[in-house]
Amino acid sequence: MSSISTAATAILVCVFLFGCEPPFHYSPYGIESSAHQLTALNLDRLEQASLPHFAPFRFALTADTHAYYDQMDKLVRVLNRRSDIDFLLIAGDLTDYGMQREYQWKVDLLNKLSIPYLTVIGNHDSLNNGKENYAAFFGNFDYSFVFNQVKFVALNSNSWEFDDAVPRFDWLQKELDNDFLYRHQLVLTHILPQNDRFTPQQSAVYLATVRQHFVSLLAAGHNHAHTYTEEVLSSGRTIAYLTAGTLKDRAYVVVTVEADQIRIDREHF
Repeated sequence: MSSISTAATAILVCVFLFGCEPPFHYSPYGIESSAHQLTALNLDRLEQASLPHFAPFRFALTADTHAYYDQMDKLVRVLNRRSDIDFLLIAGDLTDYGMQREYQWKVDLLNKLSIPYLTVIGNHDSLNNGKENYAAFFGNFDYSFVFNQVKFVALNSNSWEFDDAVPRFDWLQKELDNDFLYRHQLVLTHILPQNDRFTPQQSAVYLATVRQHFVSLLAAGHNHAHTYTEEVLSSGRTIAYLTAGTLKDRAYVVVTVEADQIRIDREHF
């Protein structure tokens, strides 16, 4: 058999076994070269569905999905069967090691959702080339949006993996300044301010920023446990602190946003 025939046979076998996807990658530390801009695409979908005035709505929340691909696939199917969830928020750690392939596998599952989804970067997502991969797949580390007159602020809180400029408290304060325009303000992040990853000074600024503004809920992940606490301020206003728990538990949180309250329910699948 000629060398040309041998090469052709090898290509045909490769295509038959693996389709168009190459059977191996030269390095696990590759950086995604295509700009997917999934955050912008999903924000466009949410903007089209949002109302100019307040109306009650529900969203699902999960975090720390790591390598739980079977659980993510199941969650996608569960949410697709529901008609009462407007969107899904993921509070960081989509991946274990920030690898390009991990991001791609997770995005392949999330893109099967019939509802929009939005993410925030976690500390595991920031490992290796994870920051570059997150930016390529999703876009900005910090962003905000409004849905039904409720302001959402997505904050990168991974101070160890970035630098002293993270979290961007000045940016957070500016995003929360016009609280009188909204029925509620919610912060989506990976790490809550009461965590030893922050210096005492960082925690103090973080907490002061949300206390001084009209923030109803801080939703996070990171600690792999579902927790919910409330802080009643001297003004009588209440701030809720929520961690979603890990997807390994085959559970997710449903957040119901009403005019005068936010209700939290945890559901198993």
